[in-house]
Amino acid sequence: MQPSFDEVYRSSHAYVLRLLWRVGVASRDLEDVAHEVFLVVHRRLPDYRPGGSLDAWLSAIASRVALRHRQLARNCRELLSDDGRVVEVADPGPDVEQLHARAETGHLIRQLIQHIEPSRRPIFILHDLEGMAMRDIAQAFQIS
Repeated sequence: MQPSFDEVYRSSHAYVLRLLWRVGVASRDLEDVAHEVFLVVHRRLPDYRPGGSLDAWLSAIASRVALRHRQLARNCRELLSDDGRVVEVADPGPDVEQLHARAETGHLIRQLIQHIEPSRRPIFILHDLEGMAMRDIAQAFQIS
């Protein structure tokens, strides 16, 4: 049976926020980017096949929306290195809210994840951190 949008939103909002944070969306932007994700979910919900994993389907959407968000010029930060070269910084680091809400281990993992190629990052997170089956991930991302 096809879930309603309200059911998907209520059951998955926290999951989408957590996933967006893990793929590198700054905490100040989490709610806005999550709303963008759910706009896409609302539009594409008729395409969802109930036999598949809802989390994997949502993760594919959230990953694409997060990637688009990070690619926007207004979301990039650049710093000058000591030798005058421009160094791009995807996320300036954890804010006060995160420091109080997350353990230091979570921050270390997040920093390490940023070194994974952006197109492979969601797959790593879903499989290794969320424990999702590779079959569900492959189906959601339409890869063999």
